[in-house]
Amino acid sequence: MKFFLQLKHWQLFLLIIGVPIILEFFALSLIFKADDASEGIEQLLKVFPILMVLYTGTLFGWLWSVGTFLTKKLPSDVSMPEGLFKGAVIVPVIYIAFICWFIAKLMWGNEMSELFIQENLALILTAHFTSMLCIFYIFYYNAKVLKTVEMQKKVSFGDYIGEFFLFWFFPIGIWILQPRINKLLIAQNTEGGSLV
Repeated sequence: MKFFLQLKHWQLFLLIIGVPIILEFFALSLIFKADDASEGIEQLLKVFPILMVLYTGTLFGWLWSVGTFLTKKLPSDVSMPEGLFKGAVIVPVIYIAFICWFIAKLMWGNEMSELFIQENLALILTAHFTSMLCIFYIFYYNAKVLKTVEMQKKVSFGDYIGEFFLFWFFPIGIWILQPRINKLLIAQNTEGGSLV
């Protein structure tokens, strides 16, 4: 995951936001090229799982890289539950993979009835809200470890609330957060530390 940490802010932005947008325009062009609107929408929905896998893999790969890298740089008197963070990253990835699988099965010919959704609605909603909570925890964790590593002391929520919102609104936050992460990476590399 060293790859994500070494990227410049504009490269990371293009990878997380630019590439999916370009692919989405390509997918939308399928609607206009189709003879029938419903056929075009069906083709778009067939491409959707691929778009989501690329987008999710890139975004959560970056978030994972940031959290695991910064956790190793925490001051000795500060500890953060890295296992909980890693679990929080895995939950939404599995949930999104399931949604992509579900849409793919639905679109590629395997009929899934509304009955399946109705019977499992409570489970789907629980998984969705759990995934959302995990994503907020990821933002909280990364914001806190970033500020802790930069300040080299324990921090309160007031110290890293700005970073929390920058991770939350990551298309904008990347432009501010990634240069700071690059700086910490360069500092580690000049100190002779090894990057995992």
